[in-house]
Amino acid sequence: RSMLAGLAGMGLSITGAAFQGLFRNPLADPHILGVSSGAALGATLGMLFGASGWFFGLSYIGVCALAGGLITVLLVYRLAGSGTGMRTVHLLLTGTAVSSLLSAIISLLMTRHREQLEKISKIILYDDVNASTAWAILNEFTSLQVDHIMIQRVKQDKSLTDMTLAVGVCKEFYSGHADSFVLLSSDSDYWALIRMLPEARFLVMVEYEKVGHDMRKAMEDAGVFYCYIDDFCTGNSDEVRLRAVLTQLQDKIDAQVNLNIRDLMKETIREARAEMGTKEEARFYDRYIRQMKLEIDKEGNLRLVLNT
Repeated sequence: RSMLAGLAGMGLSITGAAFQGLFRNPLADPHILGVSSGAALGATLGMLFGASGWFFGLSYIGVCALAGGLITVLLVYRLAGSGTGMRTVHLLLTGTAVSSLLSAIISLLMTRHREQLEKISKIILYDDVNASTAWAILNEFTSLQVDHIMIQRVKQDKSLTDMTLAVGVCKEFYSGHADSFVLLSSDSDYWALIRMLPEARFLVMVEYEKVGHDMRKAMEDAGVFYCYIDDFCTGNSDEVRLRAVLTQLQDKIDAQVNLNIRDLMKETIREARAEMGTKEEARFYDRYIRQMKLEIDKEGNLRLVLNT
């Protein structure tokens, strides 16, 4: 993986230098020649026409994206070279025009096939006691129905998640008339479900370290598309992660710091035998307590300081 990452980085740096040298602009990128739009259109067409499986170790969606990018480059080069000859400004203008055209086509295809692209009807989360608390806020980031099903443990060292997942999928297939499923799993126990339910279609998301070569080979031979959870990313993944951490941190703070400062003030006045009238208490509260500050030292210790 390290060697492949190094080779990919070398390839990107070479192509980036070529783009910048050709256009004499350090900000040049593949969008200028429409390569990105062409690849996106190729991948979109592949998904719309149901391309699945693998081709010499590459997914058909990836092959479609590669073909779309190559065809776009050839088209831009051909159009820019016609007429008065090849010039950099011709490449730039042609690439921009072709990129805009392809982006419009992608938008049109997504609009015309919205029913197909929005087939996911709901998300079912089989929650275990050890599941990440981030799943609890998933419904804040999607308009889909999110069902949370808590799985009890009969034995503390044995999870029933896999069995519950298999039964739930079969129930949705036969009773809910769902024909396609996206499975997120940390191990390979889902394979029995896929083999015993060949009428359904599956997209499997797995952890790289927990799925071996034999499991990947079995899915490839069966035409089951899979990807790695470790590398999977969405546009708002940072926002989801941040919201999950902040939500859980707030819950822990609320559990640790649980007091009514007004009651504490009244109790302190009684213990100090410093009698105050109602108006005087209100002034004291507004001046010293409502203006208190929060101090956190380098070790993370928290202290509330009155405004004195």
